[in-house]
Amino acid sequence: MNEETENIRQWYVLRVTYCRELLVKNSLDALQVENYIPMQWQQKEVGGRKRRLRVPLVHNLIFVCVTAPQMRRLKNDVSLPICYIMDRATKAPAVVPDRQMHDFMTLVEMQGKAEIVDPALLDLRGGEEVRVVDGPFKGISGICIRWKGRSRVVVEIKDIAAAMTACIPLKYIERI
Repeated sequence: MNEETENIRQWYVLRVTYCRELLVKNSLDALQVENYIPMQWQQKEVGGRKRRLRVPLVHNLIFVCVTAPQMRRLKNDVSLPICYIMDRATKAPAVVPDRQMHDFMTLVEMQGKAEIVDPALLDLRGGEEVRVVDGPFKGISGICIRWKGRSRVVVEIKDIAAAMTACIPLKYIERI
């Protein structure tokens, strides 16, 4: 890694052990490190009462936006139960481009209008790179596919998670 890319903030994908992602998030927040956990609202019974709670969408996963030296310092100096998720192709820690991460976070926060799916269930090879130009998903870039007979745009974080829009009319989509 050269010095120029060494000091660029990037989104690292980390695995957290034993569903302690919220504990790690609190620790990172205290250190003022930008981080993100995909969350969802869920009905749970707590103490005999139904409650609406915000829970992690994908357990044992957290995204952290730091430079490479900061990431090494976090891994070595801070006692957090984290480890890198490695990119299979490059054998380096998995990194998500900023634009892709922003689009993924936007879709996750639009619960009811978007859904999270296992990337293994999707065949993205035939899809085209597109940008949504109108409607509630305006500005989102991803891969256009047909899912259950409807056009949808998928933002995939390779081998980890994929966020898919609700049905989008083709007139709202432009090829990149």
